[in-house]
Amino acid sequence: MNDVQRSMVELNAAQIKVLDWIKEGCPAGVFPEDNFSHRISAKALESRGMVRISGHGKTWRASVTERGKAWPVATAEDKAAIEISRRAAEVDAKASAENAGKLPRPARIPVEQRRRIPVAKELSRAEKRQRLVDDLTKRVLLEDKPIVLMEERWEYNELDWMRKAAEKSAERPHGQVLAIRSTGWREEGNYVISLEPCFRDLVEVVEIEVPDRVGKYHSAAKEFLDEKGWHPVDKDIRPRAARILHAMAKEAERRGINVLSRSAAKKKHRGNDRGWHSGSWIVFETEHRDYGFEIWSSKGQLNMRQGDPPSSYGSTTFGDRKIVRLEDRLAEAFVRFEIWRLEQAYRKEQWRLEQERKQRAWEAAMAKARVAYVEHVKWEHFKGLSNTSGTIEQHRQFLELSRQAIDRLPEAERQVTADYLGEMEVVIDSLDPLVSPELFTPEIKEPKESELEPFLHGWSPYGPDGR
Repeated sequence: MNDVQRSMVELNAAQIKVLDWIKEGCPAGVFPEDNFSHRISAKALESRGMVRISGHGKTWRASVTERGKAWPVATAEDKAAIEISRRAAEVDAKASAENAGKLPRPARIPVEQRRRIPVAKELSRAEKRQRLVDDLTKRVLLEDKPIVLMEERWEYNELDWMRKAAEKSAERPHGQVLAIRSTGWREEGNYVISLEPCFRDLVEVVEIEVPDRVGKYHSAAKEFLDEKGWHPVDKDIRPRAARILHAMAKEAERRGINVLSRSAAKKKHRGNDRGWHSGSWIVFETEHRDYGFEIWSSKGQLNMRQGDPPSSYGSTTFGDRKIVRLEDRLAEAFVRFEIWRLEQAYRKEQWRLEQERKQRAWEAAMAKARVAYVEHVKWEHFKGLSNTSGTIEQHRQFLELSRQAIDRLPEAERQVTADYLGEMEVVIDSLDPLVSPELFTPEIKEPKESELEPFLHGWSPYGPDGR
């Protein structure tokens, strides 16, 4: 092997393994079916002229060229390149030998370069924005809590750019991204920055293979093909659209998602939203809400829109492009769908935690209100006793003066009046807390909801939500 001239092409271990695999006719079972890293290595071999690649997806094929068959032995093309390199090296060596005894001439610097003053390159707006977002991300991570920004004022488009830069930031931890929220009029500062979940990091990208032929279509795809009225897809590309819908339905069911056909979705959402009655040929039913996929053609190209329900405003749209077909973008459609599912689950969990927090706060407020109500009842009872005692003292003074005044009455009438004043004295004694100490103990009844309301400081006595 030492006498054989080697090829100029250098390959790593992964590329050598893929080249040997292609030489053997691409036998099955060597590489995992759900991993396409070997196809990337094959693409690198194709750029070196060692293999030929055709097709995509399940039609992907690779064959070895003459240069690939000969590797690592040099071909005629390699030998010509090696000879050119050898001659260039001989010329350089001869020139170096001739100039060995001469002093090197200083290189002449052009006048415009002599006068040029090096100036530090100014950062672009995008670079400044990215650096600002990186610094804010590091600041939140360092303080480990939301931060209030007092002086900053950003326009809407600047905030939109900053949110996009936050997703690209190398400083953010996996699964989290910097969030910038404008404060309300009751809050301090202009913005609150914090870390929130980045659901794209948590979604696994799985390539969706669209079959070239389908024996038995999924019910949603079959209903799409059997539509006899107006159809949003041209007749010549309708089978292709049906295969796409079939592949999406099968992949959704593989993930444990229930798939509804257009008619089933219409029946479920009857009279609820006309968006479900337009073009949602396939609907994914989840525990939170339903997501429809609308497909149509325009100028011979397929387009797909997804949403809940899909509409022309604010919904994600995919379609055929010059270098990418709709089939190659189905993985991103499922990524968007999984992100929506995670967002809905996160919102539901946050809502549940908020309801639990409100319930605990309401229960604590009710407990405090009951204590405050008891104290209020005790104090009001004491004030009532005090006021009664003062009034009783006035009654006793009047009673004494009355007994003195009846001495001027005739005997028979005086006796009747004296008996009456004696009865009033008994009544006064029964009302006097100083004579009847059992009156000091207040009688506290179970309060009504309306009686607790003055002590709840804005809470409703009927529940945390006022019900």
